[in-house]
Amino acid sequence: QVNGSERPIYNDKKCATTKIKPGMVLSIASATTVAPVASADALTSRMIAVEASWENTDQSVLVSEHEYAIGDTVNFVYAQPGDLVYLRVSASQTVSIGSALATSGTAGEVSVETTNKDATIIALAEEAVSTGVGETKRVKARII
Repeated sequence: QVNGSERPIYNDKKCATTKIKPGMVLSIASATTVAPVASADALTSRMIAVEASWENTDQSVLVSEHEYAIGDTVNFVYAQPGDLVYLRVSASQTVSIGSALATSGTAGEVSVETTNKDATIIALAEEAVSTGVGETKRVKARII
């Protein structure tokens, strides 16, 4: 869901160094590639990997779990304030409705931010999600 007109889905960059899943926060790695943000509390351009249902040829894998492999063309959006997106939550997190989310330091994932309340906050959670040890999940979040 977008705030205003439809966001363009970009597909002019390839996966640089690691697998990317829809909902991961990305950054430009080079003129032709993107990579998951791997720094905690990073300032980002709100570049979010999105699903590419037409590229998922494995029917045993949900579209939302389909990974872009190294060298694959990655579909992404530049989310704007008010947009509703799915983000990937890091392991061992308890997200409540209204939780502030920022990059976690784990490739492309977000975590609950309780100390910094500055420009590193990407979004506010619109649903509650809990992750266990070694487990990641998607959370519906509103970009701020």
